[in-house]
Formats: sequence, C-alpha cells, structure tokens
Amino acid sequence: MTQTAPSSPSATWHLFGHRLDLGDARQVARLTLAYLALHLLLWTLLPTISHRAPPWDNIEQLVWTQSLEWGYYKHPPAPTWWMYFWTELLGRHVGVTFFAAQLSVVGMLYCVWRIALLVTTPVRALVAVVLTSLVAYHGLRGIMANHNTLQLLPVGLLLWSVLAAVRAVGRRRWLLWAGVGASAALCVLSKYSAAIWFAAIGLWLVLEPRMHRLQAWAPVLLAAAVGLLLLAPHIAWMADTNFSTLRYAQQSVDGHAPSLSGTAAPPPPSHWVDLWNFTTAQLGRLAPALLAFAALRWTLRKAPRQAPNLPPDAARERRFVGFMTLGPVAITLLLGVAGVHLASSWATTFFVLFGLLLLR
Repeated sequence: MTQTAPSSPSATWHLFGHRLDLGDARQVARLTLAYLALHLLLWTLLPTISHRAPPWDNIEQLVWTQSLEWGYYKHPPAPTWWMYFWTELLGRHVGVTFFAAQLSVVGMLYCVWRIALLVTTPVRALVAVVLTSLVAYHGLRGIMANHNTLQLLPVGLLLWSVLAAVRAVGRRRWLLWAGVGASAALCVLSKYSAAIWFAAIGLWLVLEPRMHRLQAWAPVLLAAAVGLLLLAPHIAWMADTNFSTLRYAQQSVDGHAPSLSGTAAPPPPSHWVDLWNFTTAQLGRLAPALLAFAALRWTLRKAPRQAPNLPPDAARERRFVGFMTLGPVAITLLLGVAGVHLASSWATTFFVLFGLLLLR
C-alpha cells in the first residue's frame, strides 16, 4: 500500500492496485463495509479451524436452542433465539456459534459506524470502527456465544436509535422513539445488565439541552410503553418460574452464582481485590486498541494538521460519546466500591464507542 501526494486536502492511496480517494465518502463507506466483512470472516474461520472444543457458553446455547422459551433458568431468551435462528438455517455446528457471536459484534460495529458518521468525518469514522474492533471483547472474546457478546448488537441499536431520536424532529421523532423502546426491550431480553445502560442514557437525556423542554419527553413515554409491551411475555414467564432469572442475577451480584459443577463460586478475599481484578482485566482487554491508537499517533506525528470538515452538530454529539463510553464504566465501578461483586466479562458491552472516544 503506497500513498501518493495529493493535489487536494484529501489523500489518495493505492490499495492492492486500486485507487482509493479518502476524500470520497462513498469509497470510504465501501472500505468500511469491506473491513466489517473481513472481520466477520476471520473471526469465524480462525476459531473454527483452531478450536478443538468450543467455549462452554457456546455449548450451553446449543443445548438451550432445543426449544424456544420466553426465558431460560439463568438468562432472558433473546440470545438463544438468535442462536436458534442461525443453527436452524446453517446447522447445529460449533462454527455456526462462532459466526452468530461475531455477527452480533459486526452488527454492533455497523451501528458504531453510523453513529460515528454523525460525529466526525467518514475517514475518522472508519478509524473509530477499526479501533473499536480491536478491543478484546470484540475479537478473541467475541467468539464466545454468551449473553454478554450477544447483547452487543442490541446495545449498538439502542445507542444509535437514542441519538437519532434526540436529533430528529416532527413525526419521524415519534417513530424513532418507538424504535428506542424496541431496542431497549431487546437489550433487556438479552441480559438484565441493560439497567446500567438505561442509567447512563437517562443521565445523558436529563443533561442534554435538546431535552430541556417538556414536549421533548412525550416521545420518551412512547418508548417506555413500547418497551414494556414487548417485555410483557417475558415478565409473565418470570412470574410463572418464580423469577428464576432474577434470583440467578442476584446470586451473580452477590458473588455466589453456581459454577459449572453446581457449587457456589468462592467469593473474592475482599471487594477491593474484586474491584482491582475487574479494573485490571478491562485495561488488559483494551490494550490492543490502545496500542493501535498509540501506533497511529506515532505514525501521524509529522503529518500536517487540518481542521476536519465535521458534520452539523458534531461538537454537540461529543457529549453523547463521552457519556456512553465512560458512563457505564463509572456506574459499574461505583457499584464495585459499594461492595457489589463484579465479573470482568460484565463490561463486554461497555466499550462499543471506545474508538470514537480515542479519536477525541
């Protein structure tokens, strides 16, 4: 890949014999979609070839897909429905579980790209997608077909729909807020940790100047109504099963969730040790993206700086990126300080906008 000296502010690259103009939004869009397809292909084929045995979570999902329910004894149903669809379509093979898990990751990355286009230039949106994809939760750990990984796409849809709904006016705003309610319900049906996201989004909405009018909150009530309507069958299932999923969630928060052997996992020595383990695990899983960002900064250290041609309201949306990246982490750390047990994998969905935050 070689770079030619551009005659305009946009750079022109030769990529595998093809001319690529980074100032052409359509070409950059095609490159972004090609990257997403490559990410899906690699992280489906590599574990399928290299893994003799899949992660336990993938096997568990294959077991649960034997029947469609409104809930399962540990978790809500949406991830198993997702896995059921793909195994029915492609067969009950381990490789299908890797594909389904990574498809959730790539769907989330697509949502990140659409959000990034509202915040920055097409080229920087592509870079944000690449940096986000390097977070370990979206790569090596993104092959695990558990409820954390399979919640990534619903979270991406929720963030995209919330930002689009706040920006919209007129009749379209009501339709978009209905989509927010549907996305929120899908998040809850994926995992109850959606409550962390609701807290972060709620705080942002309260502080967002565009929501400082009473009439701006009327569509939010519509979103809540749509969400509750879609959750009603699952709530009825929980009542019929003596709220088994909530009891399991409570056990997990207390640090007493049963292990694979059926016995309760030993609690950590103290909640401070638990908090330290959680924090260091997150830093380790962010390390690939941080190293790539450092390499990018070093490579471009002598490049001429130009003010980017940002989309309208881009500066305003930076607050959204900050809240949606730092908010869930901050809330979770506060819970850890308060003594709540924290499992490192619970942060799987917290870094969907991490690449965008780095670019700030």
